[in-house]
Amino acid sequence: MFAYELEGLKRLNIQPIRWAKQYKISLGKLQKNVAADFKEDSKYRFYQSKHLESHLYEGIQPAEFYDKLENVLATQKSAFKVNIALGYKLVSRTDDSETRYFHPNISNASVFSTPVAINSKADIRKKVISEIRSMELADKLNYPSSGYMVKGITGFKIYIYQRDHALGDSEAVIPKVIRDNKHVINFPQTSNTCVFHCIAHHKQEGAMKDPRRIQALVKQAFKQYCSYKEITYTLGPFRNFKPIDILQFDKLEECFKLNINVFTMDVETGKVECIRCSDKDYDSINILSHENHALYITNVDMLQQKYQYSKCEMVFVSSDKLRNHTKNQCELVNIESFPAQPTIYQPAQNSIRSMLTKYSIKDAAHYIDHFIVYDFEAILKPTADSLTEEVRCFVSDDPKELLKDMFQYIKEVAAKIQQYNVSKYESLLRKIINVHGLTGMEIPGVNLGKKYNMTDVMNWIKEGKYGSFFDFHSILGFGKQRSDYRKLKQQLDQSSVLTTSHQPSRTLATCASPRQT
Repeated sequence: MFAYELEGLKRLNIQPIRWAKQYKISLGKLQKNVAADFKEDSKYRFYQSKHLESHLYEGIQPAEFYDKLENVLATQKSAFKVNIALGYKLVSRTDDSETRYFHPNISNASVFSTPVAINSKADIRKKVISEIRSMELADKLNYPSSGYMVKGITGFKIYIYQRDHALGDSEAVIPKVIRDNKHVINFPQTSNTCVFHCIAHHKQEGAMKDPRRIQALVKQAFKQYCSYKEITYTLGPFRNFKPIDILQFDKLEECFKLNINVFTMDVETGKVECIRCSDKDYDSINILSHENHALYITNVDMLQQKYQYSKCEMVFVSSDKLRNHTKNQCELVNIESFPAQPTIYQPAQNSIRSMLTKYSIKDAAHYIDHFIVYDFEAILKPTADSLTEEVRCFVSDDPKELLKDMFQYIKEVAAKIQQYNVSKYESLLRKIINVHGLTGMEIPGVNLGKKYNMTDVMNWIKEGKYGSFFDFHSILGFGKQRSDYRKLKQQLDQSSVLTTSHQPSRTLATCASPRQT
């Protein structure tokens, strides 16, 4: 049918919905494909079967790779496994006109040796995006001989393996080894609401929680979830509730303000494995998943047979071994030692140089231009610096105020150095962003799914956000004699502001200067 024929059917009040439904094709898709101006995207192909779907992209730029990969993974509604095949072009080392193209195929060049399980939205960032960014994809390719080298990676195919991991099967048979475990609570006859039973029990107030008397709390939790989903609560949906896929637990976390960690247990060996770990700033609840049924874990360390001694942090497989170690064997003595004389500063390896070489940037020097240097003195003396005249001195009778003034100044100087570094290495940052893209998945704390550019980077610097992402400078402290820090010892021991590994001396006066080398 042509587009004008569809319009004619509309004028006659004849809707082609029945034919579309018969072939399981939506009306929108039917109209799109039969329209006169329809053009198929030559760079994209989609394939789907019962438990597998694949997304093929060919002839694309490297900067598009992460955006398209993120879009495909973020639209999944249920737990899945993913792997990626690469399509690439090789060129002969002796003849530039001789090239060979290898289409994306999982058996030829795959990014991961085995498919990666995705159980939460955060797994997309941690297990896929970040892992691929840390790889050298050229090492994943197969070469017919040593006479070829990579000309470019221009295609990839995303394989999505659908999994059945929805928790809520109240008919599951729980083995005796789990039923008898005193660190696991099984809620029988849950009508597929075992996840809500676990949440209700976790939120139950009081020292003595009774798992047999939480039905009212379960309904209350379900009502809260219905309100979050904007669904009207009735007994019908509650009694016939469908199991919740583990990938949808992100919404449960937002609804109940909980971190939901999911574990599995091997019945034969008793090995416990965490398959979903949440790192949000909420209270944590631990759930054991067995045969699509959720059980509440009262003590995950005991379930995993991990008994840790707080003094030496050793872990034992039984409480008896921990008890024996505590009484007879632990000989740990905490000794903190510091050098008596100043030591030579050993700077960290300069990674800027290798990055400039990798991205062929020649308009920026690889040298680190700034160090923030500070020192404490009990008796303030005139100072002279051969490299800079920007020494800033702070003098105060109050040690606490002295520290506050000093670190406030360091914070202000560090922000200026960050702006300087972004300006100096702008060509490098721009090249990295153009090649790899810059999305929220690579920068902690920003919104996911949005692509950022250099304007956003400069705004972050001005607003003081994500400063650690642009740190290229070091903060150095010098210690001399005990008299230099005796006055400030109490304040520094109680303060959380000093978290660096170097040990500054502590006194009533301090000088700090940004040195340019």
